[in-house]
Amino acid sequence: MLDYEKLHEAIRNSGIKFGEIANACGMSRHSLYKKVNGERAFKFAEYELLCRCLGVEIGEFVINESDLT
Repeated sequence: MLDYEKLHEAIRNSGIKFGEIANACGMSRHSLYKKVNGERAFKFAEYELLCRCLGVEIGEFVINESDLT
């Protein structure tokens, strides 16, 4: 499970345009929008590219489901 709020904040703070992030991840702006809003799931390779583009560790946005209870 991902912390989408934290992901949105990282995208805003990156200073990189949303379209540029989408291109770096190999997807359209529309696809990235749906994925960062939790409407569609990321493939691992896409998520890895997103983290690399944002300059964060892969686990940065991962929420351990056991921490939610």
